[in-house]
Amino acid sequence: MAGITKHQNNRTSFLIVLPFIILLTAIPSANAFKTTVERYDIRDLEILEKEKNYLEFLAHTNDIRPTERNDHWKDMVYNVSENFVDDLMARKQFSKETFQFLEKIGSRPNIRGNEIFQIKRGQYALSYLKKCFIISNKHKTVPRKDNTCFHDLDNFWNNTAKDFINLELGMKLAELTLDFYPDSDVWMFLSKVASSEFAAPYCKQEKLIGQLLKYLNKTSLPHNSDRLKDYLDKNISSACWNAMTPYLQKRLFPETKTNDKKLAFLMLQAKKSLPEKLKDTYLTLFMLNGPKIGPVFNEAWNIMKELGNDYRRREYVLSQLKNMQILPGKLFKGPDIKRLKIILEYFHQNFPEYLDYYGKTCINYLKGNSTQYNLGNPTPGCHELFRTSKNTNWLSSSLQAKYWESL
Repeated sequence: MAGITKHQNNRTSFLIVLPFIILLTAIPSANAFKTTVERYDIRDLEILEKEKNYLEFLAHTNDIRPTERNDHWKDMVYNVSENFVDDLMARKQFSKETFQFLEKIGSRPNIRGNEIFQIKRGQYALSYLKKCFIISNKHKTVPRKDNTCFHDLDNFWNNTAKDFINLELGMKLAELTLDFYPDSDVWMFLSKVASSEFAAPYCKQEKLIGQLLKYLNKTSLPHNSDRLKDYLDKNISSACWNAMTPYLQKRLFPETKTNDKKLAFLMLQAKKSLPEKLKDTYLTLFMLNGPKIGPVFNEAWNIMKELGNDYRRREYVLSQLKNMQILPGKLFKGPDIKRLKIILEYFHQNFPEYLDYYGKTCINYLKGNSTQYNLGNPTPGCHELFRTSKNTNWLSSSLQAKYWESL
């Protein structure tokens, strides 16, 4: 041992001490547990609320531990989130960044459940989206698929808790979309309105009814009465249906598009909301306007047979037809003469009064016996009817003679 030098002795001592140094440095100090971002407590939030420092408050709402989020904390969060939206609206802060920030905080569970906030958020979104559409279409209309405003609109709608969709919001989002893109399908908004038991005032509006028809026309639902009824039962509240029924009934008659007439009829039929008189009149018009083969044609054919056996029902339908400035008669101008003759024979058997009235009106017009025809010839199919009826008993011989004399 005497041969060990001083240098070797010091080296040995260091090697013995080294593990203890390493161990000590591996033990963290108490300060090491502190986070780099200091958490706020409830008193900090109270000061921020009082100062109306909404951004800083909202950045630290979740600093409070879940076990300490009492009613006081909840009230502050609700108040600040509501006031924050009011402040943005007052200062007209409608940038995309602000909108996205509002959507971000609105998705938080502790704010998402605030109904007043959701209403204010909807008001803000409407203002932002309107400005967005105006700017994006300033020089020319941007195709919908390329317009980022629709991306924001879709995100807003998808992030909105459906429990909080107020009826006015759904209507206004639909109106906003149609203002800039009139051909858009906005039933995604209006369907939430139509399903509410409080929707009656909105379900009388042409906008909602028209969009419902537009949506249904794109589906196969009208071709299956049971499926159509099931859809209407599930998606249109009873209050909404009762409100729109009279307006659907009005669509059955001449001034409405043919597709809308037929769909309105199928809807009313599926829901058993079609009085006998209206059904008789619609199906008679369906026949007179050049019917297409299908379920409605079959029903119209059967109704004609019923009318033939019931003068009272026939008389009511005739009174409705007489009120029309242009008498229905596209049927008479049909290119398929063989088919036309079959239907005219059937009409003569079951509703001869209408053929007689149509013929008389035509002759009065041709002879200039009346000045009431402001829209011109009230019987556009007159000449075709008389030519097809020649050598038949569909029109009386006296009418036939007067017609040929008037030419």
